[in-house]
Amino acid sequence: MNNPREIAIEIVKRFIEDDAWVTPLIRSYYKTFRDHRDSELMTELVYGTVKNYIKLSKVANTYLARSNLNSLNALQQALILVSIYELLYLTKIPEYATIHSYVEISKKITNTRFSKLINALLRNIQRRTKKVEFEPYEEFSINKELYIYLSRKLPTEFLNKLLNHSLEPHKVYVRCDNLINGEVNDSIFAPSCGLENVLFPETFLLKTVAALLRCKECANPVFQDLSTQIAQHLIPYVPRGTYLDLTSAPCLKSSYLSKRYPDILIISNDLNLKKLRRAKENFVMQNHLFVCSDAVRTAFKKTFDVVILDPPCSGLGTLRRKPEIKIRMNVEKIESLKELQRNMLNTASRLVRQNGYLCYMTCTVNPEENEELIQNFLKHRKDFIIETTKMNGIEFLENAYGIYIDGSKYDCDFFFFTTLRRVEQ
Repeated sequence: MNNPREIAIEIVKRFIEDDAWVTPLIRSYYKTFRDHRDSELMTELVYGTVKNYIKLSKVANTYLARSNLNSLNALQQALILVSIYELLYLTKIPEYATIHSYVEISKKITNTRFSKLINALLRNIQRRTKKVEFEPYEEFSINKELYIYLSRKLPTEFLNKLLNHSLEPHKVYVRCDNLINGEVNDSIFAPSCGLENVLFPETFLLKTVAALLRCKECANPVFQDLSTQIAQHLIPYVPRGTYLDLTSAPCLKSSYLSKRYPDILIISNDLNLKKLRRAKENFVMQNHLFVCSDAVRTAFKKTFDVVILDPPCSGLGTLRRKPEIKIRMNVEKIESLKELQRNMLNTASRLVRQNGYLCYMTCTVNPEENEELIQNFLKHRKDFIIETTKMNGIEFLENAYGIYIDGSKYDCDFFFFTTLRRVEQ
């Protein structure tokens, strides 16, 4: 299969049927295409459909005369949603070409009867024969329960900024570890390379997937969002210090620290043995060790100069890059995550030595998982204080208990970060 539309339909089908995450599936098909324009079309169709899933479903159900999406199988649903997305959003493609393409695909992968339904559906949408009105949650394609929850937790202006940001095409960043502590080679800016250096010597914006495969200046690039690359630069440096990354997999931050500070010893801890083994193969440094243990019931007896805690969270700062969260996250899951975060924070605090640092970070914008959690922690732990977080050239969204990396300003995820220091009582 090398038709970008057919592959997009297959990926969206798996998203619907298996609750699959689309990014790994998209990347698995990149080498299928000889022409990079096909890979870009496939990528746009998948992300665009999933980012606008609820809105597209409303359009489909409005125009489906005798049925609705839920009465169809996953393949039929995917075919309808992807075709509607292309018709409404990819306006540079002639409408007749879009309709013809999906009718022919339908004949191939379903049957003649369903292809007639697709033809009639798309032509009616093309003619705008019905008026479709959207509730705010439908306009942003976020599930209603989550939208109501966030409306109560976040200022309206910030919520709208977050949700508008979630609908935009996301940017892909890579980290070139051979440039950590080094200088950028001018040849890396060659047009054929397709990488643009941003903020740090090792950080690059990926402009095209095909160009990355041709780039030889960046050996073994690491896919890592700009927000977490900023965050790892905020972690305090303690000369010859001991570091523990308590929930580390896939070990991106700890691998960066081991390369940037060769004199430190850093331990990557996680409960996922498979991810740890993969990280151990990819990140080989003498000062970087790997341990598999539970972050709540950890077996560590010693204390560390710096403990890093990036616990499981609702991921609400990553909606642009992981649009599945808008559909799948709910209040029940958030409540269970909050309990886990409290327990992990308590464990992490016991592993920080006197005058050491505890760096707490998440990729969510939910105050209950961030500043409110830290505020409540400090009420009961007088031996910790907030350390001011600053970085030259970076403007943060600040509050009394930490900072947010503004995803809309820096074209990346939204990210929370705070540093606590353990002091004498």
